[in-house]
Amino acid sequence: MTADWNGLVTGNAYAVVDAPMRGLVPHGVRIVPLVPRRLAGSAHLMPALIDLGTACDPWLLDLFAGRDSAAQGARIRAGIVLLKTTKGLDEVERRWNAMQLISPDSGGHFWLRMHDPRVLHQLLRILSPAQCRHLFGRIDAITYWIGDEWVEREIRWVSQQRGPDSANGVLLRSDWARIARIGIVNRALQRAGIRGRAELDRCSETVEEALNCAASRYGLLEVEDFTEFAFRTLTCRSSFADDQRVAAALRQHASSRHDSILSDHFALIDPDVWRALRADN
Repeated sequence: MTADWNGLVTGNAYAVVDAPMRGLVPHGVRIVPLVPRRLAGSAHLMPALIDLGTACDPWLLDLFAGRDSAAQGARIRAGIVLLKTTKGLDEVERRWNAMQLISPDSGGHFWLRMHDPRVLHQLLRILSPAQCRHLFGRIDAITYWIGDEWVEREIRWVSQQRGPDSANGVLLRSDWARIARIGIVNRALQRAGIRGRAELDRCSETVEEALNCAASRYGLLEVEDFTEFAFRTLTCRSSFADDQRVAAALRQHASSRHDSILSDHFALIDPDVWRALRADN
C-alpha cells in the first residue's frame, strides 16, 4: 500500500505510538497515554493514542514519515500502528487498555505489547477473524509497518455461528499458549535475519512447530533454549537434531540444564558441522 504518510493520515482516525515517540509529538496534537490502572507504575513504558484529526502540523507529518534518513524512518514507522474506525477516542482508549492487559484463565495479568508491529503481526496471524473482532472490537482496520512495507489488515465482522469456540471469537487455552510464545518466535526470526512479510509468516509456522518439538521431544523449558533451538531449525536442515553431535549436545544439556544453557553446548560443536547442516546444503 502507499508509503505516503499524508494518505495514511487521511485514511485512519488514530495512531498508537510507542513510548519513545510520545515526547516527539508537538503541542496541539491530542495525545492520550494508554496506561491501564494495574500498570500505572510503568506508565513511562506505555504507548499513547494520537488523534490524527488534530495532526495537521507539517512537522508531525515529517516526523512520522521519517524523512531525515532511511534508518530513522524505519525506526519511526516501526513505532506506529494506525487505526481505522468511526468510534470516539475515549472508546478506543478503553478498548486498547482492556486488550493490552490480559489475564488468560485467571492466571494473573501480563502486558500484551500490541503496539509493537512485530507482536501485532504475530497476533493477527494466530487468531481467526472472529477472534480478532472479539479482541479489537469496533476497529475496522489496522495498518502497521512490517517487512519494509505498510500492511493493512481488516478486522472483519463475523456472524455468530455454531461450531468451535474459536469460530465465535473465544480465545482458547491453546491460543493463549501460542500468544505467550510470540516473543520467542520473534527473537528466533530476528536472529535468523527473517524480514519479508511472506517469509515471516512461513517461518513463524516453522518456529512454532520447532518449539513444540523442543518441548515434547527434548524437554526444553527456558526461553533462551527455545530461541536457540528455533534459530537452528530456521538455519539448518529439518533433521539437524538427528545428527549425532547435535543429539549428544542436547543430551548433555538435559543432564546439566541447571548449570548451562543450550547455546553453551551447541557452541562446542565444530563450526564445520553447522555449515554442513545448513538448510541449503
